Amino acid sequence: MKTVRLALSLCLVLFLPLVMQPAESEGADTFSAETEGAAVVKDTNIAGAQEEALHAALVRAVEEAAAAWFASPLPPDKAEKLAKIAGRAESFVETYRIDGETRDENLLFVRVRAVVHLPSLRAELEKAELLPRAEGEGRRTVALVVRGFGTYGDYTGFRDLLQAGRGGVERVVTRRLEWGAVRWDVDIRGTAEDVVKALERTSKLSFHVKRVGPDIVELQIIK
Repeated sequence: MKTVRLALSLCLVLFLPLVMQPAESEGADTFSAETEGAAVVKDTNIAGAQEEALHAALVRAVEEAAAAWFASPLPPDKAEKLAKIAGRAESFVETYRIDGETRDENLLFVRVRAVVHLPSLRAELEKAELLPRAEGEGRRTVALVVRGFGTYGDYTGFRDLLQAGRGGVERVVTRRLEWGAVRWDVDIRGTAEDVVKALERTSKLSFHVKRVGPDIVELQIIK
């Protein structure tokens, strides 16, 4: 039974990059990095170590992307803020590929190639006052969480509606895709309320607005 569980865990870890990767290509808004993360294997929990090492590698990729905006090392208080932001690496990584894995006694190393979405990372750095706000930009990233999709067609129809650019939407990146639920990071010009109003006017699906904030919108599909 332990062998079966371990095999399933390994499959999930290997499949995760396929789930997270949106159909986006690299461009001016992205930063590519090849990094490595390490973790200690505890009680033969290889899958857990893989997950920790992968996260560490993605954190390193985000740190490298952020470093391009700083000409000199940050003072301790600002470095701590940056570390907290980089710790949410999965929020800024568009795609990643696991290029290899090695083990040295109880240490496991995972090498990845990651693509970091720079606008969403810069927005967080600006909110933390680590970078000055860009004048005249007006673009911000909102997390859009939608639950209750009944079919794959419902999901793709809703996604295509977002990508059509209504309500000030400029860019849509899939962050998490699960059964019946999805999270997108949506770059907008305007407010989250503008996006909700546009969806209410144009979506063929009825939905209940559970939450609308400056940086997040949660919707529940009504079946």
